[in-house]
Amino acid sequence: MELKKVLEDANQKHFELIGYLTLGLRTYLKDSQVKFIEFVIDENSKEFNFIEKNRTVAEKLVVGLVDSFIESQQAQGIKNIT
Repeated sequence: MELKKVLEDANQKHFELIGYLTLGLRTYLKDSQVKFIEFVIDENSKEFNFIEKNRTVAEKLVVGLVDSFIESQQAQGIKNIT
């Protein structure tokens, strides 16, 4: 009987340890995902700013017209324009 109790306790501790490690891994993965997403957003922002600074006047005019068109369509309730 004593051996059975020891094995049950060891098994319980094993499950607790696995649960703890799984929770820690999920937290670590979530933190890594958040950092990766922040990195991607930051890099895309840098690229967008670079492109925006180097656009010609004609390109800026076209972008402005497209943005105005999309905003007017969204104001009318049309959400997806592609």
